[in-house]
Amino acid sequence: MLAAGFLGIDIGYYLHLGVGQWKLIWNQRPIDEVIADEATDPDIRYQLLLAKQIRAYAIDTLGLEGSDNYTTYCEIGDRPVVWVLSVAPADALEPHRWSYPVIGSAPYRGFFVRSRGEAELDKFEQRGYDTHLRGVSAFSTIGWFRDPILTPMLKYRAIDLADVLIHELLHASIWIEGDADFNESLATFVGREGAKRWALEFLEGGADSLAARDDLRKDRVAYGDLLHGLATRLDSVYSLDVSREEKLAAKAHQIETTRKISGKRAWLTKGYDTPEDWTINNATLALFRTYNRETDIFERVLLATGELRQAIAVFEMCEEELEPEAFLERWLEQNASSK
Repeated sequence: MLAAGFLGIDIGYYLHLGVGQWKLIWNQRPIDEVIADEATDPDIRYQLLLAKQIRAYAIDTLGLEGSDNYTTYCEIGDRPVVWVLSVAPADALEPHRWSYPVIGSAPYRGFFVRSRGEAELDKFEQRGYDTHLRGVSAFSTIGWFRDPILTPMLKYRAIDLADVLIHELLHASIWIEGDADFNESLATFVGREGAKRWALEFLEGGADSLAARDDLRKDRVAYGDLLHGLATRLDSVYSLDVSREEKLAAKAHQIETTRKISGKRAWLTKGYDTPEDWTINNATLALFRTYNRETDIFERVLLATGELRQAIAVFEMCEEELEPEAFLERWLEQNASSK
């Protein structure tokens, strides 16, 4: 305990994580057992069968690690499994980072109990930070524990379930300590590409599912362009040699301008069509950048290898690198010159 205090470790926080994780472990049931149970809801049985197939595809076809992840099911109701807090200064797009044993730093903090997250949020808001607390339906313990399929995940469409599972399995296969931006952007890329390939190969009406998802993809791209543009403009604002008050006023103007532009767009899917409800502040913009770093380099590796499995094998080489993107650039140069 004394050593933990000297190291600045929040014992109460980690005890709460331990209790939350223990509950998930204790309440897990093998997926095969749930599927075979006559009392299981048919919709849940169908989704679990899909999850089994997706997991097998991720391991056998994509080459992700064959751990025990997603071989069990945990009933938690419709609530989020974890609440995730993101924080950034009100006048800078630099996310606050928390330090963790083993995994290094990360620009977010998870809570099994919402009130704990809200209490932490209040502390930062009182100090003038931008904050955002969101519920999530899945997360990865990056191989430390057996991650289960959770009830909210079964509400997803098949292709979205594939995206989430492959995303989280990628984390358990490839994790670079202290580089959350690279980890999350890579998992986002592999999850999306893997889900597309799984749907076309195995999902009945897979091409139709991809076509239906295309509207969502178009909205995501347009939304991403808006946020990337806003973030770039705010970077310029925050670099100006003016007072903090002037920076905050310019920030408010830029955010309002983005909402007005968004309101004039013909959005194709729900959620994007109500920009007045979007939470836009430095915390959400910094979080967006974490998960949506430019994926051009990942796409170029995929193009160079020709297959997602081979691309993932290249991405795995990054684990020993301090600068993974620089390593990928060198790999691309070497392989281009060898052809």
